[in-house]
Amino acid sequence: LDMAYDDNGLCYNQDKHRQDTINWINATGKESTAFDFTTKGILQEAVRNCQYWRLKDSSGKPPGLLGWMPTHAVTFLDNHDTGSTQAHWPFPNDKVLVGYAYTLTHPGIPSIFWDHLIDWGDDVRNRLKDLMRLRRESGIKVNAKVNILNAENDFYLAEIGEPPALRVALGPRGASADGGYWQEGAAGNCWHVWISKAAQQEGKKRLAASADSKRRNAEAEVQAAKAMKEAEDAAKARSKAEAEAHAAEEARKLEEFRKEEEARKSAAAEAKAASDAKAAEEARLAAEAKATADAEKPGDADAQPIVFSPPVRTGEAQSEADSA
Repeated sequence: LDMAYDDNGLCYNQDKHRQDTINWINATGKESTAFDFTTKGILQEAVRNCQYWRLKDSSGKPPGLLGWMPTHAVTFLDNHDTGSTQAHWPFPNDKVLVGYAYTLTHPGIPSIFWDHLIDWGDDVRNRLKDLMRLRRESGIKVNAKVNILNAENDFYLAEIGEPPALRVALGPRGASADGGYWQEGAAGNCWHVWISKAAQQEGKKRLAASADSKRRNAEAEVQAAKAMKEAEDAAKARSKAEAEAHAAEEARKLEEFRKEEEARKSAAAEAKAASDAKAAEEARLAAEAKATADAEKPGDADAQPIVFSPPVRTGEAQSEADSA
């Protein structure tokens, strides 16, 4: 998406640019957020050229996507494409904290570039921490109301929230705040942020309650993890005991089977031995009977000759015999 430019540079009205972004978000069924390039382009132009009038559109709202659809506007100063080593469209280095004083106090979903937080040293990191703390303490919502009190060449002043919870001034002119309502928050070159005393007190209570809730939740998670570990250990012990009992039962059954098998083999051996003994006895008795029978038979010396007596012949037969 290209922003609108004319002969004088970046155009004041960038409604088409942010509307194109909204169209893209709507095409996703509002399931996706989008980087607010409109705000980035306008903001870096405003701080670079001291043209803070750019930060208020014709309707009195912030001029970027965050002015129309803050719930889906991811505000940023740079990312790995626009800044860092690629530097295709970088935010002015000397105005980075001014930029964060804007995005971290206004509605939308602010993001912080890794390089700025990690690589730019302790001073920048600590200022960013201060701004993030103020946003948390103030309870600023993603769609918080923005009341732009002033937007001129060298000065921007707005109060955010309803009732106002943050007050931010940008530009070299400087500003002050009612000490009865506002508490000093954080400040730097060309930027100043205050937090309402009521919001800060309420925010500290809220953050303390949140921290206490997180602590209790963490303790509950530890206890739950401990209980789960104990349950797992008990289950493992029970499983081990069951496995050992099963193994013991299997061993008992195996031993019982072994003894039964030994008894069966022993019985079979005894039966065979008895059968063999019976067969041997029967063979012995048969041998004795045979021997007795053999002993009772007459021998050759006692054999008597067999005498055949001739048959008695009748008279006729005798005559025939005598004739022969």
